[in-house]
Amino acid sequence: MKLFEEGSPFIPDLLRQTHGGFTRGRTIDVLLAVVDKIPHRVGPETDLTGNGISVLLLDTQPNLWQKSSPISERIKPSAQRRSTLSFQFGREGSNDATPGPQGSSFLSRIVKLPVSNTVFHNGRKATIQAQQWVVAGARPQLTLRCLKTSYLDDHVVKMFQLPTNEECKLPLHSSNTQEPETQLISLDMPFQSVTLPRVVAGSMGNVIRGLFANGSSGIVIPASQELEAAVDRWISSHEAKEQAVAVWALISPAGTVGPSDKPSSTDISQLLGLLNTGSTLHRVLSGGGGWGNRQGLLALDPELDFNEVSEFSASSESEDEDPEAERRRNLSQIVSPGDTVEFFMCRNAKGISYDHSTKYPFSFGTTPSTVDEIPSPETLTAGQSERSPCIYLPTFGMLSEEGMSLTTVLGDGQRLQTKIDAPFARLSFGAGACPPPEIP
Repeated sequence: MKLFEEGSPFIPDLLRQTHGGFTRGRTIDVLLAVVDKIPHRVGPETDLTGNGISVLLLDTQPNLWQKSSPISERIKPSAQRRSTLSFQFGREGSNDATPGPQGSSFLSRIVKLPVSNTVFHNGRKATIQAQQWVVAGARPQLTLRCLKTSYLDDHVVKMFQLPTNEECKLPLHSSNTQEPETQLISLDMPFQSVTLPRVVAGSMGNVIRGLFANGSSGIVIPASQELEAAVDRWISSHEAKEQAVAVWALISPAGTVGPSDKPSSTDISQLLGLLNTGSTLHRVLSGGGGWGNRQGLLALDPELDFNEVSEFSASSESEDEDPEAERRRNLSQIVSPGDTVEFFMCRNAKGISYDHSTKYPFSFGTTPSTVDEIPSPETLTAGQSERSPCIYLPTFGMLSEEGMSLTTVLGDGQRLQTKIDAPFARLSFGAGACPPPEIP
């Protein structure tokens, strides 16, 4: 946090390192954010996540100084909206669309991640700050002076290519912007299927009541029946009796995936393909057990994004409406009868290896929460003595403890959206996913 404080030499020194010659009067915009972790390149002696600084040089960012809808500069107990950074690959409304499912095309993908909670460091729930610097003075004593700063609630970073003739030492440029779709994006998650795909027989909102045992008709079983047995087998085989386990449901719209006698492959390319056709991922919040009408129900996380404030909570405080009726009206219909559901659990992080080569220079993802971790002084000292700073070029990204959302905009205007909050998930983009900069 001290690196961002007024008077710190960090930003001026960084700009001198990343830019070539300075011209008097030139202005440079800087966007700073405090995030939970940054991704590391994975090797036999490195971790998946870590602390550090991630730097990206881009062309002028539209709307950097346009005020966003204010939350509050200071934290409020009732505040529900999260501060986020979004990264947009591709451009809505462009003609450079990539072929997509069912004859449609991808115009853009937007990955959104909540930033770190910094309330105990500076009193702000989150820290995203825009700065503008100007080159002042005269040669050979040119200096950098901060003209203005502004705290932002959120921002969408347009991932445009940086022209090769820009006076920057770390340009972003792809020699091949016509790479196939499979080379522009990669999704990695330590997922393992634990149940067969089943057709939903009964549901309401985010609650699954029953599944068809075989096919899309016939015997209906409680939604949690097969999953409960699968979780027991998982715990026994992975010796996870003393730790909490989490389960995710992959919901596929009716007609896109049929019931199968074999579990869907956990091949990442197939999972990304399902998300490209409208499937969504949801953490299982509760369920199992019970009796009567509540027997075997499964409740899924209805959230697909991070910046949606509940209308129920906002209106019920000030309006004389029936809270229960308002709750039902705002209940998200995330699963419907006829959809297909398959349940997944996460493998242990040990042994996970991702391709963080120069093929995918941009990497975004999730990291387990450290809120309950209190490292001992011995651990901190040992870590500082054993590790030395590492520089990875060209690599940029951030990780969030809360997860990330992926929005895919198709050529026909359709928007597909899902939240990915499984630990150690990685969504990586190739440089070819960045379009040329916009020409004013």
